[in-house]
Amino acid sequence: MSVKPLPESELYHACDPAGLAFETTAELEHIDGVIEQERARQALQFGLSIKNRNYNIYVAGHSGTGKLSMVRGLLKEIANKGDVPPDWCYVHNFKRPEEPLALELPKGEATIFKKEIKAFIDDLKTELPKSFQSKDHQQRVHEILNRGLERENDQFASLTRQAKELGFVLKSTKNGLMTIPEVEGKPLSGKDYNNLPDDERKAIEERRSQLDPQISEFMQVSRELERSARDQIKVEQRSLAQNIVAPRIALFVKKYESSEQMTNYLLAMQDDILENLDRFVPDLRGDDAPRAQRPSFVEYEVNVVVDNSDTEGAPVVFETRPSYYNMLGRIEKRVEYGIYSTDFTMIKAGSLLRANGGFLIVQAHDLLMQPLCWQALKNVIKLEEIRIEDIGEHLNLLPTSGLRPQPIKVQVKVIIVGSRYLYQLLYHYDEDFRKVFQIKADFDFEIERSDQSLNEFSRFIGTSCRKEGLPPMHRDGVAVAVDYGSRMVEHKDRMTLRFNDISNLVVEAGFFAQQQKAESIRREHVLQAIDQREYRNSLIFEKMQREIVADNIMIDTSGSCVGQINGLAVYQMGDHAFGMPARITAQTFAGKAGIVNIDRQVKLAGDIQHKGVLILSGYLGERFAHKRPLALSVSLAFEQSYSMIDGDSASAAELFAILSSLAEAPIAQCFAVTGSVNQFGRIQPIGGVNHKIEGFFELCRARGLAGQGVMIPAQNVRNLMLKSDVVDAVREGAFRIFAIRTIEEGIELLTGLKAGKRNAKGGYPRNTIYGRATKKLDAFREAEKALQGRGKKAG
Repeated sequence: MSVKPLPESELYHACDPAGLAFETTAELEHIDGVIEQERARQALQFGLSIKNRNYNIYVAGHSGTGKLSMVRGLLKEIANKGDVPPDWCYVHNFKRPEEPLALELPKGEATIFKKEIKAFIDDLKTELPKSFQSKDHQQRVHEILNRGLERENDQFASLTRQAKELGFVLKSTKNGLMTIPEVEGKPLSGKDYNNLPDDERKAIEERRSQLDPQISEFMQVSRELERSARDQIKVEQRSLAQNIVAPRIALFVKKYESSEQMTNYLLAMQDDILENLDRFVPDLRGDDAPRAQRPSFVEYEVNVVVDNSDTEGAPVVFETRPSYYNMLGRIEKRVEYGIYSTDFTMIKAGSLLRANGGFLIVQAHDLLMQPLCWQALKNVIKLEEIRIEDIGEHLNLLPTSGLRPQPIKVQVKVIIVGSRYLYQLLYHYDEDFRKVFQIKADFDFEIERSDQSLNEFSRFIGTSCRKEGLPPMHRDGVAVAVDYGSRMVEHKDRMTLRFNDISNLVVEAGFFAQQQKAESIRREHVLQAIDQREYRNSLIFEKMQREIVADNIMIDTSGSCVGQINGLAVYQMGDHAFGMPARITAQTFAGKAGIVNIDRQVKLAGDIQHKGVLILSGYLGERFAHKRPLALSVSLAFEQSYSMIDGDSASAAELFAILSSLAEAPIAQCFAVTGSVNQFGRIQPIGGVNHKIEGFFELCRARGLAGQGVMIPAQNVRNLMLKSDVVDAVREGAFRIFAIRTIEEGIELLTGLKAGKRNAKGGYPRNTIYGRATKKLDAFREAEKALQGRGKKAG
């Protein structure tokens, strides 16, 4: 064989514990923050420091790489140096009650303002009634009433004289003045009046008609006098109240003179108080009013929606439940007697308003899952203002006559944390996203294995042990964790940056160490944690393996067969991946259908898998159709495959099966193959190489190891971090791994025949794979010609 099995040294890159400059992690310094990620750190520092508009940040990367930890750490430094933003409160709009006013106040002043206004209103509830009951005020009121009463009495006396002259007596009743006729100085009763002759009654009514205009005039004058008295009393009351209210309002105006909006609000409040004195003085409204109808003082309350009195530096808000109302704010409602009602005191701020002047952090997946939340967030960023409204208003579906609070200007730096996949979707399908999220902080998931990175990795493990209250980890245990990190990223010279997984491994290994009362976490504890995790997650793998061993899923690991080969696939079950062999078969025959991908025909193969199959046509054309076209039909299938398959890592195995069928050269079934191929026949690297090798190894071990092996792309040798069982079997010669670069190397290894080289005439030697395949393809062409000839003759 021109290709030799890989030596043991190529299968695993073990971290040497002796190369670690400590005995246990207890000797190492604590590490804060995230290891490496310098590119992401610089992007975050730039994005958090720049103040210009639209420089919001999307933090992209795999989960567990420390995205949130780094964001928190940097924000702690930057936010503490920032300015504390102002407070915000909502107050009643006395001109347009449906549009509450938003007032901006310096840090901590909103709560003080609220208390001052409450104390002011409470004082008025006491001071105004007391002033209205004072002797001086009561005397002035009585004087006004007496003057009005005197004028009314004078008018009544004049009217009485006029009535007397016309022979009538005036009598006051509930319904007004009654005129009673007199005869000889005595008023007539109704009976006497009815007994009078008609001509006398007519004379009386004529005199009554002369008196009616004077009575009407008296009633009008009486009402005017009463109205005038009320107005004078009201002016007196307003003057008295103004002497109490105005000086206090003036103090507020002076204190907040820098805010024109605040001044206008205070003056509007003063006018409203003076116009509604009956709210404060029970005597003006009557204490017998029902409780539900008693005046409310809610118009004079202050609703503090943002209080930064305890904030140091710029605010930092982590929104863990980014719903529309949690982000934008809400207008709450109360129910009384089955009727919904609300007012400005029920306006509540959302996380965007609380983060005003600072930073808001939110998870991309959570944000995009909430209806209307993403669009609302973009509107706030673009318009730089928050408008708190019901979600129905945002949809424009059901217009309501509820509150429409005045919008508040905001400047907030939004930091979205999510996956690269969501970033790509938003970038390509949302034009606004490109404009308003100018900074991308990209977190890597792997790092080169170097002395520095090993030291930081070890310090991280030591820090995790301290945080979790675990024994320190011995350096032989750290070495195993390093190897596990390299296996996670499938590379000998790199290791993972997904430290959440490493932290979980430390916790599980620490559990076993504590169970055994060990002073430190040793190599065997870490290996036990890895084995236990594998065992917990391997139920499906074992069931599938059992089916293969029982020949319910047919996979051969010995003997040989034409047009049949063992491919390798990776199954992903949650966070657990494993490899399994899959039988691939090919049948070739005369025709012009080309390669028929059976799985694709029945929609059980993805686009990438189908692309890999189509590439095979290019390779076959390059090898066998330089002078004459192919007359070939190929039927290609993954046997016993009942679910979707995708990826091109089986394209090399598919090509080997086709060449085997064309050359009628049996393929050794003790091999499994993985790798993709290009149109020139060069083998290309694939993913999941360790899982694939180990999956086939476990099947061979179950049936008995006898020199079976796996063929992989040569470029994947750097990715080998195989389990110790596989390495031991290779050392003993019971299992082999071959690295190939071309189709020719692979087909020779699989069949034991030379692939063959094209000669000057464009042909291949007879007893080679390509020579045999050429011979069979020539036979197919002749059969096709004969069939066409018979068709022409019959025609």
